[in-house]
Amino acid sequence: MEKRNCPRCNNEIEYKRRSYYLKAVRNNTVCRKCVNSIRTIPNDMGEKISKSNMGKPKFPNGRIFTNEHCENIRQSKIGTVQSEESNKKRSNALKGRIFSDDTIKKMRLSAIKRIESQCGQIHPNYNPDACKIIDEYGKKHNFEFQHAENGGEVNIGGYFPDGIDIQKKTIIEIDENHHFNIDGTYTQRDMKRQKYFENKGYDVIRIKFNGDK
Repeated sequence: MEKRNCPRCNNEIEYKRRSYYLKAVRNNTVCRKCVNSIRTIPNDMGEKISKSNMGKPKFPNGRIFTNEHCENIRQSKIGTVQSEESNKKRSNALKGRIFSDDTIKKMRLSAIKRIESQCGQIHPNYNPDACKIIDEYGKKHNFEFQHAENGGEVNIGGYFPDGIDIQKKTIIEIDENHHFNIDGTYTQRDMKRQKYFENKGYDVIRIKFNGDK
């Protein structure tokens, strides 16, 4: 919490974010009370504004919109596609930042929820050959795996395992080349994913995918 004194009345001002504080120092801004005292609105103008706003929905920031305006705003946000420049700025802002596993999980779940609200149920990309391998393994070892072509992939904490036998608490993953590092070990992302499943009480079976099959 950053603090500074108002240059006009000397009252103490608190800032929740350091960026707000630095901006206020740079622009030498005054406190909200001083801002309001500086603004002068004729009495008749204030009365006209008050009457024109009667019955209209109010928002926390003080802005007032009609119901039609609110609906237009809501509709304009549905399916909005960010420009390449906006995406690049957001990407650059996140570079170098380190997030905890819990934060990453929340971000992943939030993204899935947002996509589902705009586009309906998520259907991740999948490999049909992998589904055949899952079925063959299930028949051989007495599992009833649900997968993309048999009931759809199941969402577990934002992860979609290739196959899952819910009754036997068993997950099967068919590992293609992108699951491995150059030295043949699993990527850090894959290990985190497996650890998450195991912490949830699932046994994890991994089968390396052979594209020649």
